[in-house]
Amino acid sequence: MKKHLSVAALYAKLTLLPLFLILILMAAVELGGFYLFGFDGAESFGQNGGERFLLLCFFAGFLALTVFLIRPASGEGTGYTLMRLQISEKAAFFWHAAVAAFSYLSLWAGEAVILFLLAKGFAAGVGYIEGPQGIFLDFYRRDFFHAILPLDAVVLWVRNGIFILSAALSAAYSPLMLRRRKKFFLPILTFALLAGLFTPSLGALPANAAISSFIFLSLDGLTLWRALTTAHNGKGAHDDEEAF
Repeated sequence: MKKHLSVAALYAKLTLLPLFLILILMAAVELGGFYLFGFDGAESFGQNGGERFLLLCFFAGFLALTVFLIRPASGEGTGYTLMRLQISEKAAFFWHAAVAAFSYLSLWAGEAVILFLLAKGFAAGVGYIEGPQGIFLDFYRRDFFHAILPLDAVVLWVRNGIFILSAALSAAYSPLMLRRRKKFFLPILTFALLAGLFTPSLGALPANAAISSFIFLSLDGLTLWRALTTAHNGKGAHDDEEAF
């Protein structure tokens, strides 16, 4: 068990500081966008350029976090540490996926908090007439807001959970392939679809959310199968020149 905790701590050490910095930067940039796009008018809040700006900020943070999850874990130093601990690649894969899922979930929750604070700041403006409950109406009316924090839309909560699972599995699968200098088409396809299907005009609608959930569950199954058939189980790992 100590070896497993060491692996979890290794991945957490590589990820948590970048995650914290990404959240701080996202909050600073989106707060600046609050003023840049003139969100003090009810007709412009969360719409048009403003909503696209927030969406791009979230995607930029998501991409940056993905890079920090994949690149350090693909290095020779991480591979050597895993080999020294004599832990199977399968176990390392699942620990990496768990840390990645926690990281993506934290990023998602951080974005929800940022959007809520922006909505609350807007509601404090002199032109806001909808009262305290208007903050939650903003999350219903704005596609991106509703995609991040679906409130009572259960299908979107499920979709968001599947999106996080898919991203986590892909982030853990990529270093496994990179250490073997093999192509990793599945993660590229998964992340490309995540970006495309999350777009508010597609991903925020319940019907499309159900379809996208099915697509990503299928990709998750393929990713798991490929990871488990590629990774060694710890037996004879030192004799496998491609193990790390």
